[in-house]
Amino acid sequence: MRTLTIRLTGVFQSYGGETNFSRRGTKPYPTKSSIIGMIAASLGYRRDDDAQINELNKLNYAVRIEQLGDVTTDFHIVHYEGYITGNRGQVSGSKITYRDYLQDTVFLVAISSEDDELINTIRHSLAHPKFQLFLGRRASAPAGVLKTSIFPNMTPIQVLENESWQAADWYKKRLRKSEVALKIVADVQLLKGQKYKISRDTVISFSEKKRKHGYRGIATKTVKVANDKYVATSTKHDPLSFFETEVIATK
Repeated sequence: MRTLTIRLTGVFQSYGGETNFSRRGTKPYPTKSSIIGMIAASLGYRRDDDAQINELNKLNYAVRIEQLGDVTTDFHIVHYEGYITGNRGQVSGSKITYRDYLQDTVFLVAISSEDDELINTIRHSLAHPKFQLFLGRRASAPAGVLKTSIFPNMTPIQVLENESWQAADWYKKRLRKSEVALKIVADVQLLKGQKYKISRDTVISFSEKKRKHGYRGIATKTVKVANDKYVATSTKHDPLSFFETEVIATK
């Protein structure tokens, strides 16, 4: 088994969730289907290549939330025109729709397979993608070439439990903690014994004509990692220390 890690960072990211015409929200972490879509794009698969894309569902998947950002909401004015069933006339108008994005977030994704060659191929394709890669939506481009690493004979959970903290340096310094707790979200089979829930996050088809997702189980756990940018400072305060320093300086 080999595990591939992918560090995801960019100005904006957005990852599905339950949506409707008026508002398209985002989950607080990358969904498995969004990462499968990214990998499929890098390999050159098209939206209606269902058989090839469905094979990617077999990849083991986990993600660690490295850096929490803010949710930013954008709006679009949509103009529509067409016929409504049961009416003979044509209708038209405009409507404001909203889209949510994660801002200044960082994630560490880990995927694994018993097929070592597949993992090697995926890593190469992410560095040399056939189609443009994006972080959930086309407007959300990665911040440069994706940083990837391969770990032989390790599961995604083992990697995410031991890998160093991947947040930005400014974020690490701002927390002022020597150790932080990070959340891992993973396929249920990777976290046996943990409580789990069902998520509509299995790709059946990305085709625009028959786009469809199935369900999978997900579980979570928390791991603690060291903050390599933490600097210990004394919390003691002596109000007379200033005067003692002035006396010594004048002698």
